[in-house]
Formats: sequence, structure tokens, C-alpha cells
Amino acid sequence: MEKRCAYCQMSLSPHHLDRQVSAAMDWDRRKAGLHGVRFRSFRCPRCGNSSFFIEIRRHGHESEETVERRRAELRQVAKELEVVTLCDEGT
Repeated sequence: MEKRCAYCQMSLSPHHLDRQVSAAMDWDRRKAGLHGVRFRSFRCPRCGNSSFFIEIRRHGHESEETVERRRAELRQVAKELEVVTLCDEGT
């Protein structure tokens, strides 16, 4: 899935990853005991805003069906909140 700025729709690349913010979110995630997700923050060079993405990842020996169910459930919550973009693992 191509990542785009939530504000100006510019295409974002790994070069735009805000490593400091992403690392802090990852530390908080681990501290909270969350598994099977990864949070990433990207800074748009065009408009300067941050866009946040949640990657749903396989945890342990989860089946693909379980991962897809978690992804669908979180996608529904995100849609209701209209605040995050979900992306597939490794994108």
C-alpha cells in the first residue's frame, strides 16, 4: 500500500519516516504489551504535517485468517475515528 500524506496527499517514502517519533511510539507499544501491530509516523516534506500509520503484523504462530480478522476489526475502528491509515505488513 502506498503511503500518502493525510493532509496534502503527497506520496511518502521510507525517506520521510520520522524515526524519533516512530521509535517513541514503538517503545510505548511494547511497554503497553501490544503485539502484532507497528506504529509509524511520516513527516511530509511538502506541507510539514505528520501522518500516522498502523501496520498489522503476524504475531507468533497466528494464521493468516486471524491476522486478516484483526486487520478488518482495526480498519473498522480507524474508519469510525477517521484518524489513522492502516497498511499491509511490510509496506
